[in-house]
Amino acid sequence: MVNSRRSNELRSQDLERLKRLLDLGISPKGVRAYAQSTFNVSRQQAHRDTVKAMADRSKDKRVKPCSKEKQKMIAASMNLLFQCMLKYKEKAKWAKRFNSLVGLRIMGVRYLTQEETEASGWYSSPIVIELSDGSALIPQSDDEGNDGGALWIANSKGKEDLAPVIRV
Repeated sequence: MVNSRRSNELRSQDLERLKRLLDLGISPKGVRAYAQSTFNVSRQQAHRDTVKAMADRSKDKRVKPCSKEKQKMIAASMNLLFQCMLKYKEKAKWAKRFNSLVGLRIMGVRYLTQEETEASGWYSSPIVIELSDGSALIPQSDDEGNDGGALWIANSKGKEDLAPVIRV
């Protein structure tokens, strides 16, 4: 019973936050997106919460409308916040995709040979880090693989190094 009471208290705090966002002039669609991403609930639950917050807000007589300038400023900052949250989720998704690299051992470090570099259509030979599962880490100059790239190496002690490309 204590857990359900605690969750109800948290739920009411969440609804209060949504009401405050509505008070600040954020659109219901923006509030729903905020609820969905922040409270980690489904789209339907976020919609229900937003509707409930709108209904509760309409009953509250203490609400004072914001000026148009303040509404625009708040809407712009909320939009920026949502964009940052989406980028974070995208980064987390990509990082999770490469979790299979965790625990692999480095079996060898070398540079691409001239034949491998030419077969790739590159002019620069990057460093190759060979892993225990047979895969290799090879830095590229960009996402499209237009040329080999340098590798910046940093550690927790503040020492840095650079594995440059070698022109073929």
